[in-house]
Amino acid sequence: MPERPEVIPFPPPRRAPPPPLPEPPPALDGAVALHAGRRLLDGLTLRLPGRGVTALLGPRGAGKTLALEVLAGLVPLDLGEVHALAPATALVPRGAALLRRPVRANLDHALRAARVRRRERPARIEALLSLAGLAALADRPARALPPGEARRLAVARALAASPRLLLLDEPAAGLDPRAAAELDALIRRIVAEDVAVLLATDDPLQAARLAEHTIFMHRGRDHETGPTAELLARPVSDPARAWLSGQLLP
Repeated sequence: MPERPEVIPFPPPRRAPPPPLPEPPPALDGAVALHAGRRLLDGLTLRLPGRGVTALLGPRGAGKTLALEVLAGLVPLDLGEVHALAPATALVPRGAALLRRPVRANLDHALRAARVRRRERPARIEALLSLAGLAALADRPARALPPGEARRLAVARALAASPRLLLLDEPAAGLDPRAAAELDALIRRIVAEDVAVLLATDDPLQAARLAEHTIFMHRGRDHETGPTAELLARPVSDPARAWLSGQLLP
C-alpha cells in the first residue's frame, strides 16, 4: 500500500492587530476662565470617554465646579474651546434646590421644561421614580425628604431632558454611608442606560467605587489622566502624588 504523503497544513494567516481606539476628542480644550486677574481655569483640557463614569478628582478649590458649569454652558470661557453639546448635557449642582411641591410634581415640572409631551409625562414620571427608588415617596413634599432621597430626586429630575452626559457636582457630600451607597447604586443604573457621567469629587474612595477613568485636577489644570485604579495606586504627577498621600497642596 503506497505511503500517504504527509499533509502539512498551512498556518493560519496572521491577522494584523486591531487599530488602537481613537483618543476621545476633548470636551474642554485649553480652557481658561479669568476672575479678578486670576486664572480659575488655566489651560484645562478634559477628554471624556463618552460612556461610563469619569471622576474629576482633586482638592477643594481646584476648579472642578467651574469646569462642570462651563461644560453645561452656564459660564463662558475667556480662552479655549468647549466641545460638549450643552443641550445634551445636564448638571446637578451641589445643593440643588427642590421645588415646594411633591416629588412627583418636581419631576413633572422638569419634564414640562424639557418639552416632553403631556401624554408621555405620566409614564416618564413613573420610570424616573422607579429608577431613583422614590416610587413610595412620590406624593411626599420634596423639601421634607431626607438628604439622600432629596439628592436622588435632584439627579432624577436632571434626567428629564434625556441627557447624553450627566454632570454631578459632589453628589455624595454630607450623606451618611447608607444614603451614599444608594446614590452610588442610582449612578450605576444611570450608566446602564447609556448615559455618561462626569463626577466631580474630592473623595478618592468615591472615585474608586464608581469611576473607570479619573482626571486629577489642581489649580485649574488637568495634571494627570488615566484608569482610576492605576492613577490612585501609582500617581505620576507631583500634585496627585502629594495630595493622595495626605499632603495639603498650595
